[in-house]
Amino acid sequence: MSCDEKNFSKNYFVLKPDNASFYDLGCFLFSSESKDCEFIECSSEDLKGGFWRRWYIFSSLFAQKLLLKVENPMKKLGKVLEQWLNLLSSNGGLLRLFTNFLTGKRERMPNRLSAKFTSVVGNLDPRVELDKSIKYGNTKYNAFLSIMASKLSYENEEFAKIIINDHWNMKFLYFDNYWNGKYQPILYSNP
Repeated sequence: MSCDEKNFSKNYFVLKPDNASFYDLGCFLFSSESKDCEFIECSSEDLKGGFWRRWYIFSSLFAQKLLLKVENPMKKLGKVLEQWLNLLSSNGGLLRLFTNFLTGKRERMPNRLSAKFTSVVGNLDPRVELDKSIKYGNTKYNAFLSIMASKLSYENEEFAKIIINDHWNMKFLYFDNYWNGKYQPILYSNP
């Protein structure tokens, strides 16, 4: 493909870990004949280079393949961690949760769509208020608002509505759920 079709510059190097097996990586590392690699796309036809160049490419691809292998277990671990943190916060902490369990009281399981359910980011940094000393028009205002909005982008719609309307005193416009595993946009405006 030409560099115009890929929107790359004329000098590019793309690693494709999905197209390589661990065996292919081993062959690539120990062979100086590496012309037909399906897992490397680059502008230069010459992939030979020395061992150390192949070592850097190999280690990058190997790390990417390992991360792809542990993707699903890490997602599950993240959901369990998020549920556990919300279970603790909705029941008043570990001691109260343990006491409720011993006395037979039912533990409140948090609902993912409720306004009280927060992400791991929200549990690590529970601040929801904007800094009162920074007013609209101040040079720091947009930067601080961007930081808080970035943090809020990991939360669910009900939580975002309450924070934007009640805490920030802004108008909540709408919430688009464009989850790609990394972020989701929220639109709001100053009153």
